[in-house]
Amino acid sequence: METHHGDSELEAYTLKQAAAALQVTTRTIRNWIKDGKIQAFKLGIAWRIRREEVARLLKRPEIDGRRDFPDTPYGEYE
Repeated sequence: METHHGDSELEAYTLKQAAAALQVTTRTIRNWIKDGKIQAFKLGIAWRIRREEVARLLKRPEIDGRRDFPDTPYGEYE
């Protein structure tokens, strides 16, 4: 039996993959989602983050080797 995945699933990272790409912990990713600093969506019970969102985050400046996010919600600092 063949399984078909939606385009969104194929173009999205798991929390673990996003955390590794952004060099932060999965807890940090969860906090950013909760605080509205990044966009994510649920696939079943698991969070997913679109590849474009991770790419956008990788362009953000770093302070002391950590990603710097202002206290503004997603979209206000693009």
